[in-house]
Amino acid sequence: MRKLYLLLLLCTVTVLANAQLVNLYTFGQSNGTYTGITGGNVLGGNTSDDEVFNDNTAGAFGPVTGIGFPIGFNFSFNGQTFDRFAVGYNGYIVLCTGSFAIGGTTATVINSTSTGLVSNVISAMNVDIDATDTSELSYSTIGTAPNRTLVVQWKNAMRYNQTGSVINMQIRLNENGNTVQIVYGNVVGPATAGTVQVGIKGQNNTDFRARTSTTSWAATTNAATASETIAFSTTIVPASGLTFTFTPPTGCTSAPPAGTVVGNSAVCVGVPFSLTVNGVTPTSGYAYQWQSSANGTDWADINGQIGLALNTTTTGVTYYRRITTCTNTSQSTPSNSFMVTANAATFATLPYNESFENTWQALCGDSSRATPNNSWRGVPTSGNTSWRRHDDGPNALWSSTL
Repeated sequence: MRKLYLLLLLCTVTVLANAQLVNLYTFGQSNGTYTGITGGNVLGGNTSDDEVFNDNTAGAFGPVTGIGFPIGFNFSFNGQTFDRFAVGYNGYIVLCTGSFAIGGTTATVINSTSTGLVSNVISAMNVDIDATDTSELSYSTIGTAPNRTLVVQWKNAMRYNQTGSVINMQIRLNENGNTVQIVYGNVVGPATAGTVQVGIKGQNNTDFRARTSTTSWAATTNAATASETIAFSTTIVPASGLTFTFTPPTGCTSAPPAGTVVGNSAVCVGVPFSLTVNGVTPTSGYAYQWQSSANGTDWADINGQIGLALNTTTTGVTYYRRITTCTNTSQSTPSNSFMVTANAATFATLPYNESFENTWQALCGDSSRATPNNSWRGVPTSGNTSWRRHDDGPNALWSSTL
């Protein structure tokens, strides 16, 4: 009797909170030459049907706990890094790392909402597949770093209970670019028309990229729901060499680091100053928003301050921070709170004698350029126009001399 089993997967990977990255992958289609692999690591045999292969090449129906098979390199998918995978004979693989349990199969891995939901799935043709006398399911990591590729290959399989149908296909994970490719070889459709699921899936069935068509594998469109499929029959099959490529989004794929605000904590009233953030490398996909607060608790966006640095003025005590957002995942991280105090102008009492010999002290402006007292400044652009320091050359910022 034909048996179907629920797929159960327990995987020790860290899930990004609120992050859905798979639906940001872009899709590309091309036509080339199908190149099968030879040798490699063979899974199962010519009687395989519905087995799942973890770290046991014989396969099993019941829950199997193991560490999976090695990808051969670290592969980034769905914002996570994977080094292991398991295979379902019914046309898909599951990515994981560490020890995990997997049992049984399902013909709807993209759409499934069952307890023990499969996540991080790549489906080449998720349908009920059987082995034949000449079938071989195998995998091999080919190439050299940093251009290695894991190839999982179905050779001369068939649609269940459809003698005469043929399925040759590969799932390829590419180290360079972390792209996923699904490549079809010689495929003969079943006499009884049906449908299959093709695509990639993240943590659940709301985060996916799948293909759909009722008429042609050469003209599939992006599936709007996880239940959509591609028709599969004697007249609707993928051409040999047809390649579907899924490319991850560029730039950030996780929450940004917080970073530390740096700059002058003491400035002059009304004099422009700048703050920047250390510890956050500018990355494609990052967006910035500077905020201010009078008490360090209640924050408000500063209009127009959306760059790496803050350029502003203040008249009192103000707290500042920068919010960095990864636009790919909508995850935001605030920097530390940085307090800036604006010193009011201090006027000398007349008559006033300046000896230029006072102990130099930092009052406002550039704290690395100290001032001798309250009545004159060492840097013209942040002081008054009475007395100016001129003993350190161009660093004094003179605009003219007498």
